Amino acid sequence: MNSSLCIKIRFAATVLLLTFWTATGLGQSVPHYGSTGGPLEFGANYSWLHANAPAGNCGCFSASSGSGNVVLNAPHAISAVGEISGYQANRISGSTQNVTILNYLFGGRYTVGSRSRFRLYGQALFGVSHESSNYTYVQSANAFAFSLGGGAHVPVGRHLGINIVQADWLHSTLPNAANNRQNDLRLGTGIYLVLGSR
Repeated sequence: MNSSLCIKIRFAATVLLLTFWTATGLGQSVPHYGSTGGPLEFGANYSWLHANAPAGNCGCFSASSGSGNVVLNAPHAISAVGEISGYQANRISGSTQNVTILNYLFGGRYTVGSRSRFRLYGQALFGVSHESSNYTYVQSANAFAFSLGGGAHVPVGRHLGINIVQADWLHSTLPNAANNRQNDLRLGTGIYLVLGSR
């Protein structure tokens, strides 16, 4: 991993940790405003990714797979999020090229307070994207990545909820023999488990 990538990741981690620490210390008496109000959540999503073709232009390809996340809720509607996602595509654009992408992201989430059962949230996650492929230019590479997006979820019980939809712009600087910029669309849906009291 090169020094520029390390600096970007450290900077993003510092900003997010300071934001989360400040929000947590502002008022311990304020209730949680996560998915169902519990302090800790574990989620699993089915995800669909619309990505650049290996050469960096569209010619795009789609891949289906999944993601898992851990959410630590704090007062004032702020949450810390850690997420791992993986995608695989074969015979891209009718070629013999195969690709596997793994994303390791963490960051912050803001959940909009509402009297309705439905909760809207927005989030920004930062981290590393790893790509393995039989493509000449990217057989194995790590690069800085981030995602910006949000979604809607609803609790269906004291400790269970449904992530109705999540949509993200997923950006990475994986090499592609063109501009080394990947701008992908990610859509997902899934469930989450809440631990702790509401």
